[in-house]
Amino acid sequence: MGLRSLMRETKGMRPLTPSGSPLIPPRGTLPTINDFASRETRRIMAVRDSNLQVDLTGSASKLNLPATLAGFRDIHAGETLLVCGCGTSLNELKNPEKFITIGVSDVGRNFDPGYLVVLNHHHQFKDDRFRYVEQSRARAIFTQLDLGLRHSHIVRFKRDRFHEDKR
Repeated sequence: MGLRSLMRETKGMRPLTPSGSPLIPPRGTLPTINDFASRETRRIMAVRDSNLQVDLTGSASKLNLPATLAGFRDIHAGETLLVCGCGTSLNELKNPEKFITIGVSDVGRNFDPGYLVVLNHHHQFKDDRFRYVEQSRARAIFTQLDLGLRHSHIVRFKRDRFHEDKR
């Protein structure tokens, strides 16, 4: 479906969004395109409760995610979080995108979690399962390891001394 089929136009050929607001502000009112994009994003996110899910992509700094594990404390206070392992019960999870999810390891085989925790080394994943970690679209990946990942937001933490890695 093309962009043109998703918008309406007025006589002056100014494109409008389906809700009727201008897609592009009038000439001379563009302080910055980022201001407009931010307002539109906030407007779109306001309808999130009506089952519209918006996944913002880009660098983590643009999403204002904390740089440390401690910074995530209470970031989702009052919200429901779903922690997902890699067991067979994961197949019963319907519409995981409706939840704030914390996945572990290669949970990406089933869906893209909001956050991903990886505690195992690359060589501890069987077959090609590590590729789900490498290709993760989670907002942030939490790990104590240098996994060589090319992800926009990796949060490193220290594991306590009671949980030694078995190499």
